[in-house]
Amino acid sequence: MTRCDAGKILITRHLAAPWEDPPGPVPSTYSPSAQFGTLEALGETQLIKAVRQNDLRTAQYLLEHRADPNEKDGFGETALMEAAAQGQPNLCKLLLESLANVGYRSPTKLRAQDLAADHVKHFFNMPQSYWHDRGLRLAARQHNLRRAALLLERAKQDKQEVDVNGADGNGFTPLHVCAARAPDSDESRLFTRWLLDEKATVNATNLLGETPLILATRASADAQKSLRLSIVKLLLKSRAAVNTSDSVLHETPLMEAAGIGDSELVLTLLRAGAESARCSASGQSALDFALNDEVKWMLKNPMQATSGSPWPSRQPNSRVPPPPPQPQPQPQQPQPGPRPPFPSFVPKQPGPKTLPKKPQTYSERLQSLLAKYPGFAGSGVEMPSHAWQWSHEELELFIGSMGQFWPPGRARPSMKPGPTAGAGAAGRGRDVWERPKPSLRPHYQVLGVADGTRDQQTLKRAYRQAALKWHPDKNPNDPHAAANFQKACNAFEQICKALGFNA
Repeated sequence: MTRCDAGKILITRHLAAPWEDPPGPVPSTYSPSAQFGTLEALGETQLIKAVRQNDLRTAQYLLEHRADPNEKDGFGETALMEAAAQGQPNLCKLLLESLANVGYRSPTKLRAQDLAADHVKHFFNMPQSYWHDRGLRLAARQHNLRRAALLLERAKQDKQEVDVNGADGNGFTPLHVCAARAPDSDESRLFTRWLLDEKATVNATNLLGETPLILATRASADAQKSLRLSIVKLLLKSRAAVNTSDSVLHETPLMEAAGIGDSELVLTLLRAGAESARCSASGQSALDFALNDEVKWMLKNPMQATSGSPWPSRQPNSRVPPPPPQPQPQPQQPQPGPRPPFPSFVPKQPGPKTLPKKPQTYSERLQSLLAKYPGFAGSGVEMPSHAWQWSHEELELFIGSMGQFWPPGRARPSMKPGPTAGAGAAGRGRDVWERPKPSLRPHYQVLGVADGTRDQQTLKRAYRQAALKWHPDKNPNDPHAAANFQKACNAFEQICKALGFNA
């Protein structure tokens, strides 16, 4: 038995979810000899008819119900030839992803690429394996086992293998694509199980270093409550690395789960060996991402949580009133007796003399504070000329606040005269010195989000998309890719810093 045969049998066993037909008179079964659809006049199949009418929805439905994309009409032409001649890009992609054969020729010896319009010719320059992998990823994105079964069957007919670990330009394998979609039915779990049984690499990483487990954990926030953990548990059962973090934000699945606030998901990851002490690129642990008290308690007490100890606040309160306090026996009064003798006075022996600690110079105090607050050097704030007179506490107040707070009682430099200032009084006007605030608009433009966006998840999502777009590994021939990638990193960091987030 070949690999394709085994996969076909396995999918047949997994096909349990009923198929819901869209409205319309289209039959639900297909046989080349049935009226499903050969028209006697032109020998035209329903699929070719749908392509000629540019009916993408009907064509997709027919292909999912086992319509043969390589069947010819009475003129010896296939549906792919018709779509290519009409220049329909969506239909061409659909047929190629359904493994339509590009090598078939019409009676005039022309192939689909010979008939193709100019704007769709590039589809036919791709190798057949590209469309095999793309078709499988499309089935994975839809959690469509029926489509995957047809792909295996047609690949067997063409004597070609379908690579379940084939990655696209962003490094997404079919398992990545499947895990990134929130499970909405039991077919999602069955499709994931089929991929794992077909030896899909469970710890494969995309360009951002994300594993299928990270994507499945993130997608669980949008899933139904009863199905949200189905893919996560399958991946963990297949020995998915629970402590692997992505290469951009360095966040683990446990941090994603803590940010969602799903206590059951957090407990599942902890029982699988997730480490709560790991930190992200910003130095945050999963506890810093936690949204509710129960998740915080689990992360603070992982041993108790995994052993089945209940969350303290969940314990039922006792309605039985406490018993009244028992009377305590009165202690016996001590009998008066002779007073103890007064202890003799022992003078304290003087210790060794120590010299007073030498005070730090202004330069030493300044260097120690700059080392403690390294961000001050790049903030653009200058030290006042008379700061050498300040105490250590006053210097730390100014440097630690990045110049926003001035030591009380110390004169500030005047930038312009006040309303009553005249000649000779320019230096006595009202102080209007303020720390310059950099504009965030260029950083928002780099990430492609609206100016003033403050939602951290929206910013993270835009950062991931920008990092995928400009990743140097994805754009080896673009000399500006590395600079744009770094620009996206800097923009995300500056926005998070200005909004008080930890990037």
